[in-house]
Amino acid sequence: MSVVSLSIDARYLLEEDKILCTYSCDGKTPRSLEIKVLHPLRDRIEDKNNERATLIATWFLLVHFEVAGQNRAGIGLKIEFSRDEVVRACSLQSRTAGLNKLATFLRTQFIGAEIRLVCASSKATFFEPFACAVWAETSLQLPGAWAQGLGFVSISPHAIHKYYERTRGDLALDKVFRKIQFHIKGALPVTALPQKVIRDKRTIYGSRQNNTFYYQTKTGWQMVIEKRKGRLILATIYQRLLDN
Repeated sequence: MSVVSLSIDARYLLEEDKILCTYSCDGKTPRSLEIKVLHPLRDRIEDKNNERATLIATWFLLVHFEVAGQNRAGIGLKIEFSRDEVVRACSLQSRTAGLNKLATFLRTQFIGAEIRLVCASSKATFFEPFACAVWAETSLQLPGAWAQGLGFVSISPHAIHKYYERTRGDLALDKVFRKIQFHIKGALPVTALPQKVIRDKRTIYGSRQNNTFYYQTKTGWQMVIEKRKGRLILATIYQRLLDN
């Protein structure tokens, strides 16, 4: 079993609404990472902002290292956290709907990874991490899959949350991300859209409709893929009843 030891020092810069992170992997030369926060962390207690910043930075590093992003490399991997701030941040929970979406997204990515806490002040325990802030999708490449005839499609947190909602009773949480990847890989472009969909597309997307693509699987899963700033992103996914 491989072990990745992450030493993370993250600080939230209130004036700039960004996280400045210095990290070292397996004792190598420290490197820096800046993360622009979409929704500012404005807790009146500065330490809580830094705790959350540490957790967000940890998530970005895991995606960057492809440890959690594809829900495959994380299997059998032991990750050692040495900062008490991560432990405390994981005990926080937000009532905001947008933050809960991020929590769901994060949990789907960590399934299969063995998380071990190494803390001087407390005994190491296992936990299921969740996040307490929302990140900007443009900060790092989101994980995704290749769509036929289109290219690499990143999977947005919104799409994962919607798919999780629509399969809550039938699909285990650890299968959500891989299932969406499977749908993207097997989907084909919808060449003839119904008139209602065309009207809705014109109303919702306006001048952006030419950069919006519809894909569908044989089982009726419909995907809306948008091209944003040169990147393809799965905006949402839903199930459409197929005609007999």
